[in-house]
Amino acid sequence: MCIVETIGPRNLLLMGFGICSVASIFLAMSIELQKTIPWMDELSAAFLTLFLLGQSVGPDPVTNVLVSELFLQSSRSTAFVITGTLHWTCKLLFTLVYLHVENHVEPYSFIVCWPVCIASFVCLNRRIPDIRNKTFLDIQRIVALHMARRILMKSLVVPNY
Repeated sequence: MCIVETIGPRNLLLMGFGICSVASIFLAMSIELQKTIPWMDELSAAFLTLFLLGQSVGPDPVTNVLVSELFLQSSRSTAFVITGTLHWTCKLLFTLVYLHVENHVEPYSFIVCWPVCIASFVCLNRRIPDIRNKTFLDIQRIVALHMARRILMKSLVVPNY
């Protein structure tokens, strides 16, 4: 919890998805080069470890912290159930899809992770405010201002006919 408070959950998520996106590209390249360069196996293992480190820093643990900080006590248990179900369902679906994709695009199977990591990075960067070292009331105010700003920006956009 100390790391989350000092660095902030938003920064940890961004760092985790950033590490995963870079590691997935290098992992795909190193797996392809294993056929020609004999010592590339060790580098592939290092990039896989880096990818798992990125998952361990950001997307896996920080989502629970965000739920506990962004939701009121009355709706927190429901939010935990929904995010937990979504988290594990996405992991299951990704694993099942990955096993089939890996057979068809063998060395480039980790490139499938790259667009997901980049899209998550961009979406989180735009939508989640920085809540580092803030109280629950401060976080509620920041989220309300953030949502009001988004609603105002949507209302100002004039549709093209």
